[in-house]
Amino acid sequence: MGNKIFLFLCSCCFKQAPEDDNDEANKTETNPYISITENEDNNETLKILIKKNKKNDSEVKDDREDVLILNVEEKNDVDNSEKIISLGINIGALKTVYSIFSEINGKYVSNVLLMNNSSRIIPSIICYTKSHRLFGDNSLSSLKQNLDTSFNNLSRLIDFDENNNLYKDELKYMFSQENNLKLLKEIGNECIIADFLSLINKYYFEKQKIEYDTTTISVPDFYTENQKEILQIICESIGMKNINIINESTAITMYYGYTKYRDLFVQETNEVDPTIEKNILFIDIGYSKTSFILSYFTYNKFEVKYVDYIPNIGGRNFDELLYNYCVDKFKQENNIEDSDISIKMKYRLIEEIKKKRIQLTVSDEINILVDAFYEDQDLQLILKKDFLEEKIQDLIKEISNKYEKVLLYSKEKKIKIDYVEIAGELMRTPILQSIIEIENLKICKTILIDECTSVGAALYGTFIKGNFPVSHLKNIIPFNPRKEKNSNVNINHLKNKIKEHIEKENKSDLEYETLLIEKSRISKLYYSIKNSIIDKEKFKEQLKKLNQIDKKIKNVKNLESLMSIEKELNEISKEISHLNEGEKTESTTQLNE
Repeated sequence: MGNKIFLFLCSCCFKQAPEDDNDEANKTETNPYISITENEDNNETLKILIKKNKKNDSEVKDDREDVLILNVEEKNDVDNSEKIISLGINIGALKTVYSIFSEINGKYVSNVLLMNNSSRIIPSIICYTKSHRLFGDNSLSSLKQNLDTSFNNLSRLIDFDENNNLYKDELKYMFSQENNLKLLKEIGNECIIADFLSLINKYYFEKQKIEYDTTTISVPDFYTENQKEILQIICESIGMKNINIINESTAITMYYGYTKYRDLFVQETNEVDPTIEKNILFIDIGYSKTSFILSYFTYNKFEVKYVDYIPNIGGRNFDELLYNYCVDKFKQENNIEDSDISIKMKYRLIEEIKKKRIQLTVSDEINILVDAFYEDQDLQLILKKDFLEEKIQDLIKEISNKYEKVLLYSKEKKIKIDYVEIAGELMRTPILQSIIEIENLKICKTILIDECTSVGAALYGTFIKGNFPVSHLKNIIPFNPRKEKNSNVNINHLKNKIKEHIEKENKSDLEYETLLIEKSRISKLYYSIKNSIIDKEKFKEQLKKLNQIDKKIKNVKNLESLMSIEKELNEISKEISHLNEGEKTESTTQLNE
């Protein structure tokens, strides 16, 4: 399957064309925005057609009101007419998203990149097997077999220190705390991040020969200057170009101001109103953190006024509380100890809780079920919404206190908040929404935070290059409270360490890929020889040898062993040919007689 690109066309540039039931009208290139055409290989491609804004055009929107989702395009390479201006990246604790901001035939488009075998979101997981590295969806598919050597929450590994209070809490969210920590020290946290980013670079950008001018990465606002510097070094070490590191608050503000520009500042006459001012509070209750961002928008300036956050409270804390309750209940009922709960059992239950937690937005109870959780015993619990809300009261209180602090700041500074945009892992949780509704502020849910931070980063990279499509916008002001460096980073040492590690791992990956290719070739040879045998009784001995070789092929670990297997197959093939030739000679002699 080719690489996929998810296309977004923002309403600040144009609106969607009105629907037309007349098929003949839809055949012209001036009416529709999108037409699906088929190429010679019968693959669907997108043809994007832009039309001037009309005053009363009807619009078809998704729940992110001003983001127009066109379609998913299967692409084997980037269109020659496409000029990639900027690459934007957000490495989240749970998900990673890559975006590009491009110019296609004079039109500006934001693309969320889709990797092979993946959705628009890449799981932030890397897995180290005995022979090679896996990332994204490939790491997910083999995760249960490699929990001891897999890492999640990758954004938390930058400048990781197990003795730091912020990161001590991080250890319990590793798949296998003891084994993961041991491997983390062996490989190096910077090298793990470098592996993840370099694999994406290798299997997407390098193989597809995609070039870009600028890379902008959005990071959590609680990142220290040390962490930003280390991330910069990692990116430079794997060959990324013109790197900018910005806060997520800046990326969110950039994205929102750009995609909502028409709604915020453009009148029905298509003229910009310079008198409009908007103060919008963004609340992101994500998987591992909660952020509060207060941003100010005018027609020519976007500014992050205030940022506050809880770095270690998010969806995973809710999952942890439910996990502990379920396990305690199961231990009591089945008389087992903590030592009886394996890593795989924990992983299975956490995944079940993640899926079922979402149901709380529409249901008053959830049914937690894990088949054969311990030996032949199922784990099954029905949990009521009221009970769950009681269990998470302490977490809710912390989020509520931080929210009140943000509101107090806005009142002290005489900033009138126009409305609240909520996003993230827990944005639809009713009890959290009730906290926000206390102030009677309008609540909107029009952004997806992972795409927002990634696309916003790409937009920021374009803006600082000076060729931004919104000519009125003159200034982006981030929220940058002074953060001192608390240690010096040995740049050259770290770069050399990462480069040496990447070279070593790339070599191992290449050997593994070569082994797979050769294994496939030898397997074809094996089946070709086996299928050539018609008289199974006559070639009984050869079939026995082939069955033994089949087992060897399945378990082969290196090229040397594979070459030895190929030699055995060729010898068996000669035996079969020799016996067949002898049979032909005997038949010919009998015929002549």
